[in-house]
Amino acid sequence: MTCPRLPRLPGIRKDYKVVTSGPYSIVRHPSYTGLLLQNIGTIIMYGSQESWMRQSGILQVL
Repeated sequence: MTCPRLPRLPGIRKDYKVVTSGPYSIVRHPSYTGLLLQNIGTIIMYGSQESWMRQSGILQVL
């Protein structure tokens, strides 16, 4: 059983369109940008002076 909307072999078809609206107008992969922002936020959160990691001294051991 195959899905009629998915081709068996990848390739360029005449009815494909490049999406250039919404978040795709700025970046090609919005999930990668979201992951990058999440990692930056995590670094800021755990690296701040009041974070539990700094208060516990675990960062001084590493």
